Amino acid sequence: MFLRRGVTSVAFVALLALGACQKPAEPAATEPAPAAAAPAAATPAAAVAELGTVETGGTCGTIAGLKCKSSKDFCKTKVGQCGVADAEGVCTTKPEICPKDYRPVCSCPDAKGPGQTFGNACEADMAGKNVDYVGECKKPT
Repeated sequence: MFLRRGVTSVAFVALLALGACQKPAEPAATEPAPAAAAPAAATPAAAVAELGTVETGGTCGTIAGLKCKSSKDFCKTKVGQCGVADAEGVCTTKPEICPKDYRPVCSCPDAKGPGQTFGNACEADMAGKNVDYVGECKKPT
């Protein structure tokens, strides 16, 4: 029993000695510490403006020309917004499959040429194209 108390006493003395070696706490400073600078991208809007890209479901296009971050997305605008410089869209994931119903739509023209007829709006979305109008594309005269 004496041995057990002796070991406990030695351990307690060792802990006290370690505590005495610790640096004493410094008193609180009288002046407030300078505020840390906020990160550049503190808000989602700041992050978007900084990077110029938007996550799925976010607003794209606009006067700022925001692009979708994912290559699986496209900036889907409302029907008939082709050629509107500051058209607002939503980063939308391109579908992988579409129904086969035939409800033709004409896509917006682009640098590659005039609008293209798609079997339905889903097929235009799959190709990453916005819809100019409902119906087959008119042939240029």
